[in-house]
Order: sequence, then C-alpha cells, then structure tokens
Amino acid sequence: MRVEDTVLTTKTSVNYLGMRLDPKLTFARQIEYATQKAAKITTQLSRLMANVGGPLQSKRKLLMEACNGILLYGSEVWAETLKTKCRAKMLLTVQRTSALRVTSAYRTVSAAAVLVIAGMKPIDLQALERMEVFSIKENNPQPLDFFSLSFRFIIESVHMTFTISIKILT
Repeated sequence: MRVEDTVLTTKTSVNYLGMRLDPKLTFARQIEYATQKAAKITTQLSRLMANVGGPLQSKRKLLMEACNGILLYGSEVWAETLKTKCRAKMLLTVQRTSALRVTSAYRTVSAAAVLVIAGMKPIDLQALERMEVFSIKENNPQPLDFFSLSFRFIIESVHMTFTISIKILT
C-alpha cells in the first residue's frame, strides 16, 4: 500500500510494550519470540558454566531464572492460551534445556524428572499461577497473602495433573 511517498507494509503481528500481538490475540507470536530469545540466552549462559565441576546448582539455578523471566513476560495476559498443548510444549522445551543445565544432567532425562531434580515448577503452571494471582488481585481490593494463594493453586494443579496421569496408567 502506498500513501503519497510512503510505502506501508502489512505484518502478521505488532510489537507493543514488549508483547507481540497478532490479529486474533492468540499470542502465538509472543510465545514463539519468547522461546527463541530464552533459548538463545540459555545457550549463552550454558557456555559460561562447565557442565561438570562448574558452579553449584544454586548458582546455576539463579542464572537460569533469567530465562524464566523472559518466558513469563506478560504471562498474566496470555497464560490462557497455554491450554493449547503446542504452545505449552514450546515453553517447556526451553525450560527443560535450562533445567538440564542446572542439574548437569544428560539430555536423555525426561522433562518432568529434571524439573523435580532442579526444584523448578513447570513453566505452564507458573504462567497460570501468575494469571490467577493477577485476577484475584484485580478483583479484591483488600490485601491478601499471595504466597499462600499461589501455593494453593500450584498444589491443586499438580494434584490434578497426577490424577490424570494415574488414570491414564491404570
């Protein structure tokens, strides 16, 4: 499209306050962008730390929390879209890579196992937790104990996940 001397091009998404917004507000572009950026940061941080004989697990975990911050940016808004498995899997793939670096584990270790060993909550549950706490904070003017709210949300989510897993196995 052309307006006088200026050529206008159309794009599939727009960047606003660090968020990638697509026309249908699926936030797919935001999740793709965040996973690419966090994967790059994970790789760069991994090069700083020797996998064997390097820093302690606590220091590794602290460094890898930078990746979680990138992945979870604005999750209060887009966490609902993680109910689509492919989007949640994109985030979990990057988190698994950083958890492997935290624990100095082999790449054959499953995501669930390495997250437990690293002491990390699954990224999709963290995003849903942030969304839940944000909505409670928005709707409730009185001060609340957000730590206990988020802890209760995680316990309920993990319980539901394990219940589903056990039903599938039996």
